[in-house]
Amino acid sequence: MTPCSILVVEDDKLSAKLIVETLNRLGYTVAGHVTTGEEAVRRAGELGPALVIMDIVLAGLMDGITAAEQIMSRNDIPVIYMTAHTDEKILKKSKGAALYGYVYKPIRDRDLQAAIEVALDRHAFARKLIESQQWLMATLRSISEAVIATDTRGRVKFMSAMAEALTGWRHEQAVGQDIQEVIPLLDSETGEPVENYWARYLKEEAIGFGFQWYKLRRNRRILTIGCSIGAIRNEKGEPLGIVTVFKKSDRS
Repeated sequence: MTPCSILVVEDDKLSAKLIVETLNRLGYTVAGHVTTGEEAVRRAGELGPALVIMDIVLAGLMDGITAAEQIMSRNDIPVIYMTAHTDEKILKKSKGAALYGYVYKPIRDRDLQAAIEVALDRHAFARKLIESQQWLMATLRSISEAVIATDTRGRVKFMSAMAEALTGWRHEQAVGQDIQEVIPLLDSETGEPVENYWARYLKEEAIGFGFQWYKLRRNRRILTIGCSIGAIRNEKGEPLGIVTVFKKSDRS
């Protein structure tokens, strides 16, 4: 069992007493007990518990679902809902709101313990995933090559620092933009715009190969660049987008 402190949010005194007793019996530390959504948000920030157990229906202006959303967004603390209701509207709403698990009243020890441990494991995994993504993004951003990756619609998802320097676009500005706006390629021989070049590479089986095109920068200066463009694929071979690696030619 994972040792942790838990904030209990329940406006019924008897139910709250039973939940606290159950948590103590299971070996968890009760960080505190509050009765409203507003108190839950405030105390979660102050106490920093590892988990919040929250009744969906609470007294006051803020219900448990809204409180859970705020706790997750402000403090990244997982929330387990508890409810005696089977109202479909409540359940449907709660499924998209910071949901790490359910327990139904009357709460049984084994159900509560299982929900807590699953929620803690899921939250730990989510944090590790975010950290890995941040590490990977920082690593990719630091590489010396100019790299831009897109989704299957040709919308930019990633841009390296060197790509920023060559295109004049900042990463934050480029994300979500059509790659042809960010890298408006011109044919090296005719000087004509290369239309929808990203789309055909989604269909190519080959990883990619070198080209030399002109790229029009935002300041209207024409640079000669060498490009290697290829599809990004998953383990099934399905396209996820394209990646463009390019560098400024000495001829520029």
